[in-house]
Amino acid sequence: MALFNVSLDDSSPLISYSGTWLDTPASVSLASNYSAASFHSSSVQGAAATLKFNGTGVWFYGAHRTGYGDYSLAVDGQSVADGSAASSDTLFNQLLGGSSNLTMGEHVAVLTNTGGGPIDLDSLIFENQVGTSGQEVSMTTLDDSDTKISYLPIASDWATSNNSLFANGSAHYTQTADAKVSLSFSGDAIAVYGGVSFDHGNYTVSLDGEEWDLNGANGVARMYHPQSLLYFAGGLNPGAHTLTITAHDNFFDMDSVVIYSANGDQTNPESPIVSADVPAGTDASGGQLPGNNEADHNDGNGEINNANSAPAVATKQSISKSVLIGIIAACVIGFLSLLAIIVFVVTQIRRRRHEKASGQELESPVLPMQNPDLEAGGGDFSNEKSASKLSRSNSRFTMMSRWSQASFISGKPRDHEPAPPVPPVPFVPSIAPQMNMPVPPSQRAPSTWNASGRSSPAPSMPEDDGRSEVVDDYYYRNSTASVAPLRPTRPPGLDLRDLGPAFDHVPL
Repeated sequence: MALFNVSLDDSSPLISYSGTWLDTPASVSLASNYSAASFHSSSVQGAAATLKFNGTGVWFYGAHRTGYGDYSLAVDGQSVADGSAASSDTLFNQLLGGSSNLTMGEHVAVLTNTGGGPIDLDSLIFENQVGTSGQEVSMTTLDDSDTKISYLPIASDWATSNNSLFANGSAHYTQTADAKVSLSFSGDAIAVYGGVSFDHGNYTVSLDGEEWDLNGANGVARMYHPQSLLYFAGGLNPGAHTLTITAHDNFFDMDSVVIYSANGDQTNPESPIVSADVPAGTDASGGQLPGNNEADHNDGNGEINNANSAPAVATKQSISKSVLIGIIAACVIGFLSLLAIIVFVVTQIRRRRHEKASGQELESPVLPMQNPDLEAGGGDFSNEKSASKLSRSNSRFTMMSRWSQASFISGKPRDHEPAPPVPPVPFVPSIAPQMNMPVPPSQRAPSTWNASGRSSPAPSMPEDDGRSEVVDDYYYRNSTASVAPLRPTRPPGLDLRDLGPAFDHVPL
């Protein structure tokens, strides 16, 4: 349930006085120290002040003064406090007693003078609840001049008074019998405020057809009390309601109306409404009681508030679970991301420091397969050529030969360390060319000259054994190593047999 407190001054017609009570005696110079500068006092044993209310708790406040007597407080016929108001020092706004944790419903609280001297009553607070668990209370205040309030039967039956004593500086009043004020509203509770004085008469309150008769003079009012709680109803059913107040005789004042409504999520028990002043302290029955801080006491208009402030009900704001989960998830993701960045940066820094500590980056030499002169394997290769041609590569990853693997393990070779020699190309002996070319048909049969100068039949040519390819050692030795040697083309019609025996080796 959504809880809130309602305060009322001693002058409220909701308090019924029995026995002899005085309203703020004129001879008392300390009256200004009481709430709303008024109090009711009685020195008669058995005199009682009774409050009928609908709620879950109630607390009575008065003064402790020299010569004061004893009192008792009972709620629903059960004694909840027995105490003494006597004190060597004059203390105001003192908690006389109270009770809390009552079942929501109608209760009766009675403060009684039990003898030994006078006691006084300054104000009361009762606790009410609306709605269900997890809801909050919103409060809407309507001034007497609000258009939602209707003054009947005709507007001329009512007059307006402007004074700083009234809420918002104005109030409607009437002296016409059967003049009415009506209001249609939607809410869970309603409070009506107006003036109480000796010249005010009886009035009847009707809410949804149910009536209550009250007295605007509160029995023995000695002076005018503005902004007094004239009527309160709580625990109303949801929906529209109609309130009507009928004045019977003398004056009736209408100052303001406060409507309480329960709002919010009914399924969230973590967001209950908290009243303006949470009861504090312990009464005789172990119930919780409001504190005695005068600054947090009521101002006589029926609401708990700070001194000189307008009526207010404080509410406890809550954050929905979905928003809270989203915030927590975002914080966790942000933290993990930041942690990952920190780990990455630290890892990179350590890696760079390790590389610097272990020396410069390792380099691998140019391998034979990366140099055309070495790869071809042809021509003369000397140590001077090897030393001038070999250069080091900045590549960190190469095909590692035995030489490059050793250099990689041992680190960068020294500048004066020569490259390992490349084995020479083995000598391939030349092979005498064997020609097997056909004789052109237009020429005579070839002949061969011998040493005596006579011709002899040409020797028969051997059959082709597949070695007609000319392997020329001279050409092979002087060809470019990086390009495979090409077979030269013979001029057409050339017959080496016509050149004689001296030309047994012809470089082509």
